[in-house]
Amino acid sequence: MKATLLETARQAAEAPPGLYIVHSGSAAYFPVMAMLEDGYARFRGEVYDERGRVVTIEITHPSTMQMREGEKRTITIGAQFFITALKDYNDWPIKWWREAVQNSVDGGGKNIALEAKTQEDGTMLVSCDDDGRGMDEDTIVNKFLVLGGTTKTGPSGAAGGFGKAKELLLLPWISWRVHSRDTVVEGAGIDYTVTKGPMRQGTRLDVVMPPDKCTTDAIALGFLQKCDLPGIRFTVNGLPARHGHGADRLLQRWRTLDARHRGHRADH
Repeated sequence: MKATLLETARQAAEAPPGLYIVHSGSAAYFPVMAMLEDGYARFRGEVYDERGRVVTIEITHPSTMQMREGEKRTITIGAQFFITALKDYNDWPIKWWREAVQNSVDGGGKNIALEAKTQEDGTMLVSCDDDGRGMDEDTIVNKFLVLGGTTKTGPSGAAGGFGKAKELLLLPWISWRVHSRDTVVEGAGIDYTVTKGPMRQGTRLDVVMPPDKCTTDAIALGFLQKCDLPGIRFTVNGLPARHGHGADRLLQRWRTLDARHRGHRADH
């Protein structure tokens, strides 16, 4: 009886009774070994060649193995992975604003509102709201929310993108929310839901940060002091904010008001 060569797992699973050979490096090898162990085949010998072990078997009964197409699965990433990612950013409180503002600018925003406000439970709600082009659902889900993905284009096509910065922008925090055009995405870590909301221009990003690990409005002003973005108007917590060197006076004023506010809270 002439032996037939088995090369794939499906060939092994569907092979009728008969004589077969299989190489140890092929996809059929482990299914054949399982058939031997389960009593569907008999061992008839082995040799070794340049590819390794070559086994000869006799299939005595049709196999009941069910071969399925491979299932696509995803490695589970715990929240702690993204929290520890903050260690890669020594000055992450100012870089958070940089990434948020840069994405608003890349999206065509001309009016950008930054906010950082303490909520009743002590957490910090940090926001970046722009009037740019916005994103549809497909762009948000398949580009914006893909690590290493990009919605940015250059002369040679796609360029830039969040890369590791997206970990900083969205993933280490208590929760996050993106509202762009009529799409609302709400998430915590890598888990999120997508719903339809009221149509709006541009994109609003909201992130809830813990009270002991958050950025602030004063830091946002400090970031704007270092920026040179002509033609773009900023507000911070509802007040006009200049960027570039002209922001020095406003930043000092803001720090004074912030200190008074903290002193007032301490008195109570």
